[in-house]
Amino acid sequence: MNKKQKTILERGDYVTDYVANGSFKSLKDNVTYNKNKDYAILLRLVDYTKGFNGPFTYVDKHSYDFLKKSSVQPGDIIISNVGENVGTVFKAPDLGQPMTLGPNSILVRMGNEDAAFWYYWFNSSEGQFKLKSIVSSSAQPKFNKTSFRELTVPDVSILQQRKVASVLSALDDKIELNRKINIELEQMARTLYDYWFVQFDFPDANGKPYKSSGGQMAYNDQLKRNIPAGWSAVKLNDFTKIVSGFPFKSSTYIEDGRYKVITIKNVKSGELDSSGADTIDDVPKNLPDNCRLDVGDLLVSLTGNVGRMAFVTEYDLLLNQRVGKL
Repeated sequence: MNKKQKTILERGDYVTDYVANGSFKSLKDNVTYNKNKDYAILLRLVDYTKGFNGPFTYVDKHSYDFLKKSSVQPGDIIISNVGENVGTVFKAPDLGQPMTLGPNSILVRMGNEDAAFWYYWFNSSEGQFKLKSIVSSSAQPKFNKTSFRELTVPDVSILQQRKVASVLSALDDKIELNRKINIELEQMARTLYDYWFVQFDFPDANGKPYKSSGGQMAYNDQLKRNIPAGWSAVKLNDFTKIVSGFPFKSSTYIEDGRYKVITIKNVKSGELDSSGADTIDDVPKNLPDNCRLDVGDLLVSLTGNVGRMAFVTEYDLLLNQRVGKL
């Protein structure tokens, strides 16, 4: 791949944010938000992290026109530029109606170049390293449009872009198919859980549904309900514990390091996505053993979108703070 570098601005980009048409003061008088299916969808960070499945916030035609410079087209690149998810990259879907950009993110169009390629590049270790390099060290991590425009990126020909994007898109299609299969399996597991621990119709000694076949029930004072005789209620921490991660220093991150540092942005709803994770080569000497992750470990987000859970599915991962391991 051609290693020449150009700034994003030199590539003929389009970069905008939530206040493209004016100040926040004018937003108050010109933008009306509601939960009804109005003219346009206002895309917020929570929509990105939930996979654009809604419920959405909407704006009317007047508000959309005011925010028109921030209008979003299917396939646009959206990057979170504020907060704990800073640097997370998303691709705008086709939701069947006009869309406009919400706060705490920027919208990127790389001229007439291949949007899919640049989506993958910004998600790569190199792209994430570049994004992290312009994040301020203030209490609220963030970067602005000006510093983003001056970011240097590879000068890759459109032909190379399309070749790379074609291969990665094919892999993504397979991953999406596997994701749908996992969703179906999860639904089956939920149904099984419902039979066992809600309806109490697990198979009895004769293979028949326990409660429906007259299985003995007993009232439990803690749960204020009948449960199968012989069962009891215990607290989660009676038989398990949650250990938190390690406070890694951002100054130790390097490009293409051996170990990936898993943060809350990597813990999705039901899956672990290590793409875009910061990396290191040297493990801190005082790193607790529980912060070295193994395949099969169960993680839970402790801040932000609290309660998201995912299994570890790869090696050479280290646990950052604000993520717990059961």
